[in-house]
Amino acid sequence: MALQVVGSRVKRYDGLAHVTGETKFADDWYAPNQLYIKALRTPVHKGRIKKLDTSEAEKAPGVACVLTAKDLKVNIFGWGGDQPILAAESFRHEGELMAVVAAESEDAAWEAVQKIKYEIEEETPVFDMLEAVKPDAPKVRPEGNLHMWGNRPYRQIVFGDIEAGFKKADTIVESEYHHGSAKHAQLEPHVSLAVPEAGGKITIHTCSQCLHFHLGALCGIFGLPMNKVHLVGGTVGGGFGSKNDIHTDHITGIVALKTGRPAKWRWTREEDLKYSSNHGAWHMWFKDGVTKDGAIVARRQELSRSGRVPFAQSLRGRQALLPGDRPVLGSERLRPGLLRPHQQAARQLDARVRHHAFQLCHRIADGQDRRDDRHGQVGDSVQECLS
Repeated sequence: MALQVVGSRVKRYDGLAHVTGETKFADDWYAPNQLYIKALRTPVHKGRIKKLDTSEAEKAPGVACVLTAKDLKVNIFGWGGDQPILAAESFRHEGELMAVVAAESEDAAWEAVQKIKYEIEEETPVFDMLEAVKPDAPKVRPEGNLHMWGNRPYRQIVFGDIEAGFKKADTIVESEYHHGSAKHAQLEPHVSLAVPEAGGKITIHTCSQCLHFHLGALCGIFGLPMNKVHLVGGTVGGGFGSKNDIHTDHITGIVALKTGRPAKWRWTREEDLKYSSNHGAWHMWFKDGVTKDGAIVARRQELSRSGRVPFAQSLRGRQALLPGDRPVLGSERLRPGLLRPHQQAARQLDARVRHHAFQLCHRIADGQDRRDDRHGQVGDSVQECLS
């Protein structure tokens, strides 16, 4: 059968609308009588909120509502389910939301934000992941700076007999590498418009990359079933993984449901660059056993990441187990330091992750069962030691 797409020039279904400027992105949507949102953010990297007085902001011209943590029934979200929507008592990074203001214009909302009075007790932050894992390091979170996998502060994956592999090696190569954090720098900043509908429903025009995943999270925040929350999206002005996190939809939705009016929140470029999710930094230690013909026959590694995205960390570790086409024995540990609440994938890396995770299912060390898992997940031939 002749292929109809592969090897052919295929027109983009949305190409003409893009080049003629007819495409409507999230910020192009407008609803009559809509409110505009601005936020008060934490000014330092770590501390406790001792006072938060919004009384003057509530009386400012054009203000429809002011929200703080005490106004929310649900004040938690995020992939790990541990990120506050609005900081209540303490905060873990500069730029966390303390309060949001909805007003008749962006200028009115921002002027009201300036009227909010607050007092903060600043605490010692920690920025280096290797410093964060030391016993005497300042705690980023009450439970500590390491993500626990069962009763261990790391995840261990054993693949074959690592010591036997090192005995076969002619040379041992040991080295450390550091990969700094990176910003996605997508063209479209985070933005959404929430419109309340009849019957207690709500429609949100969003720039999300993960409509289905975000729908479930938003329903939990709003206390609504899925058939009452309508997400309109799919047209994303650049994402690369940055829009895997909820940044604006939850706030616009809460405001719209509270006021009964449409509400839009669009981040400035400065807000997007400083406070949105980014690709976290990595520290990597490798010990490789190599033969004279260039084959890597053993690898031991430790990976540390300045963030908490367990799924991504699992894939990164599997990727590093097999750097080439030869069978490799290896083991790895992940010690994700919890320094920042928002760490996300960067799409230019994930293609390689899926590729090497797929390789892992085919290039198995001698004596291991082979398994073809075409979803890029590790098969039965890899033993994950989590206990």
